[in-house]
Amino acid sequence: MSDYVIIDTDVFSAITSSRATATRYEAVLRDKTQALTFVSIAELLYGARHAGWGERKRAPLRRTAGPDRDQRKGSGNKLGRLIHRVL
Repeated sequence: MSDYVIIDTDVFSAITSSRATATRYEAVLRDKTQALTFVSIAELLYGARHAGWGERKRAPLRRTAGPDRDQRKGSGNKLGRLIHRVL
């Protein structure tokens, strides 16, 4: 079974933008399934929109930070449907 680790917005940003600070997290994240909270996803999408990112630039962010396919479909739960509407 895989171990899970919840990463926050700053860690996600460091990892995906290949910042030098990302090396701080390598040992902790190695061989772990990384997860973002709904709040972190909202922060990332809000920040992109607030910064004036266009659809083309936001699309990779949604693919990387967005919920998995089952959640996007709604999978019969309110949170999944809400995430689908936001994304």
